[in-house]
Amino acid sequence: MKNLSLSRREILGSTAALSVAAIAAPIFSPALAATPRRVPGVQLYTVRDAMATDVAATLQAIAGIGYREVEFAGYFDHSPAQIRNLLDSLGLRSPSTHTDARVMRDDPRQVIDAATEVGHDYVTVAWLRDTSSDNLFTVTSPKVLIERSTIT
Repeated sequence: MKNLSLSRREILGSTAALSVAAIAAPIFSPALAATPRRVPGVQLYTVRDAMATDVAATLQAIAGIGYREVEFAGYFDHSPAQIRNLLDSLGLRSPSTHTDARVMRDDPRQVIDAATEVGHDYVTVAWLRDTSSDNLFTVTSPKVLIERSTIT
């Protein structure tokens, strides 16, 4: 077996070539260039106290920081149309929201209609309660929620 060894100059040259290739790849590869970039956003549950006090001012502050996407955790007594207008006026979008499992179970049409009006692509159930009173947390809970939420 032949002994392969590289000099420091060869290692540095190879590293430089790989670095240039990694940087230039998106320029020369349409597939890589077309890959959508993730946009950092804010989950509004983290600023729920501020949202409860003043939705418009909170969203304005978030937009002022430079965020362009937010995830709602309730609309704080605003209609979906009001929320959509606020988002549009501030150049924000909200690809997702999360809701309580009981709301999704009891009135999925309301959740879906609101999500559509605001412009959410996704609705998530934030958690399943572990209480016997509303029987939401069982082995079959996800299946039941999906079946009840399927609207034709």
